[in-house]
Amino acid sequence: ICISNIHEPINSIRARCGHPSQPENEDEKMIRRVINTSRTKFAGLDEAVELIRFQYLVGYKTHNIDEKYREKGFDGLKEAIETALPRLPNKEKYVSFESIFDKHCSLNPGYKEYKGKDWKGDTVTNKYILMNDSGSETVDIFQEWLNALRDTLNAELSQKKESLKEGEGNEIVLNENNNNGDSLVV
Repeated sequence: ICISNIHEPINSIRARCGHPSQPENEDEKMIRRVINTSRTKFAGLDEAVELIRFQYLVGYKTHNIDEKYREKGFDGLKEAIETALPRLPNKEKYVSFESIFDKHCSLNPGYKEYKGKDWKGDTVTNKYILMNDSGSETVDIFQEWLNALRDTLNAELSQKKESLKEGEGNEIVLNENNNNGDSLVV
């Protein structure tokens, strides 16, 4: 998962177009001029890039993580999401992992941490998946959390698009071809 710099907030005003030791070139001057004439300036660009990062995290295909390493992969993804969440607009609308976990523990008493075999026959456990005593039913709490985060993000993006239709103009469009067909605007 490409999240090595997730602890560093986006700060686009520091970004350079060309070699950092050289003076601003004409492209950079033009880009900065366009950004500075937008309604939200560099702060809006930072927000849009944070939303793109977050969109990547909540859209990550967790089924691609080998079952043996899935719990560790979920740990890293959860940490990255919880690091990014405070930088999002309307962060209070996003549900925490703990609230999903607590809900399932109260709805499914007796369920416990998943324990099973991987494709090689090795025993694997996963604290993000609960199973009943017989092992016949499981609840993937992690995927439910990702789905809830993704739904909230999509609602936020739809609301942002609607506000643009109402004439809040002077925006910069980013990520025209993302994974769900939406655009991010600043």
